[in-house]
Amino acid sequence: MPKQRKKREGVKRRPGSKFWWASYTDASGRRVQRSTGTTNKKEALALRNKWKTEVWNQQAREIEPDRTFEQLVVSYLKGTSSEKRSSSTDVKRFRYLAAYFPEGTLMNDLTARDVLGYVEHRQSHGVSNKTINKELSLLSSTIKWSKQRLGWELPNPVLGHRLRELDEEARCLTVDEFELLLKAAKEARPHTRNYLPEFCILGFNTLMRPGEMLNLEWDRVDFNNKVVRLEAEHTKGNARRARWTGTEYDKDGNMVSTYTKGIKYPKS
Repeated sequence: MPKQRKKREGVKRRPGSKFWWASYTDASGRRVQRSTGTTNKKEALALRNKWKTEVWNQQAREIEPDRTFEQLVVSYLKGTSSEKRSSSTDVKRFRYLAAYFPEGTLMNDLTARDVLGYVEHRQSHGVSNKTINKELSLLSSTIKWSKQRLGWELPNPVLGHRLRELDEEARCLTVDEFELLLKAAKEARPHTRNYLPEFCILGFNTLMRPGEMLNLEWDRVDFNNKVVRLEAEHTKGNARRARWTGTEYDKDGNMVSTYTKGIKYPKS
């Protein structure tokens, strides 16, 4: 008697994952492997069948399944959390978007009017164009990601609605301003003033980002030459940098100015 071939169910367990993963072909003909988010096999099979039905509707009826704002955001955050250093920043920006768009908002029906409404809403709260652009850019990137990674054909009305930004030159604190900040840090709560003054001094003298300072290691600090080295994996822009600082004093030994220099190395 010939051996009976085992029926392919389209769901399986992945090493290191407690959830069932579904495998199916999307509307573009690409093979998709996707977590069902459930440990129950029967639920996983039902979800896979639902996704296959959606694909059939796309192919046969040219109907794109309904995608809500929540589905889009959750899928994006889950899919990029291990890839992006700024995932926590994405969460913060999505909170502002989620506060405006009602629960269950269909991304299939998103229009330019919705985007402009969000812009007016944020502007009415005094939010700068630069901040609004960052939030809209995240929404646009999320829509693009869903098409590339999940095969979702969603409209992207964010394109072409970037706001004009004022090119304001960033400035550092003056010595007087910094001394006021340092004084306040030294008068903070007991557990805070044990570290905050030194944290302020390091930031003022190196112009490093807070995350770069918190993750600094001793082997990247050259005390003799007063240099801090940041490798690509330590910086937000994935570019190596070196920072060194100097301070000028008057004849009585009082600090009158400080300067910071740096080199940004090209990506290898």
